[in-house]
Amino acid sequence: MKPGDMVGARRWPYFSAHPDCWQPPWKGVVLAIEDPRAWAKTGAFPEKDPSPEAVKAHVAYCRANIPNSLKSVPVMWDFGPHGQHCFWEQPENLRRYADDYLTWISTREREVLRLAALRSDSQADLVVFRASRSASPAGDQVREHLGLGQ
Repeated sequence: MKPGDMVGARRWPYFSAHPDCWQPPWKGVVLAIEDPRAWAKTGAFPEKDPSPEAVKAHVAYCRANIPNSLKSVPVMWDFGPHGQHCFWEQPENLRRYADDYLTWISTREREVLRLAALRSDSQADLVVFRASRSASPAGDQVREHLGLGQ
């Protein structure tokens, strides 16, 4: 992934709810490691707007003195009405947003069909259960009590 790429991370809002409630996947844009937005409000730069020069110096220091410290990439995620937030992600967890969106569509469709099959199985089981109960002595007692006869 390179800076400017639109990415997804196999996450979408309300995934644990019914598929009809699922919202499209979160969309993110990969930022450059030296982008001040990636470092704003972090341990290195607690302020909201760190200077680009200070960020470049910090990145150079990390690369020179802390091996493997910059394996993650900054991604500016768009959370719609909740605003944009930058999180550092492992590159192997990211994929093109178009691929993420297509996966969301197919997963949602598959899940809707699975739930519909479960529901039809449950309804068929309920019909069998009701038929068995109405033919039982208990069913006869209920009909007699209600004055419904045979």
